[in-house]
Amino acid sequence: MAAVFTPKGEQDWQKNKTLSQSMIYMLQNKILSDVTFYMKYADEKEQNISAHKFVLMSRSPVFYTM
Repeated sequence: MAAVFTPKGEQDWQKNKTLSQSMIYMLQNKILSDVTFYMKYADEKEQNISAHKFVLMSRSPVFYTM
């Protein structure tokens, strides 16, 4: 079986992690994230938030209909 590497070059990052831990790791490392929210706050601070569409859709009927 082929080795799986993350963008950081880490191998077998799923090993010994729960599903929740793997999902958090994927989000933090932007692995397969397929949507980005561009936020601009009242104080002019800007922030980009990456996400996974399937997670958003699974938790929100609004995102599911988009």
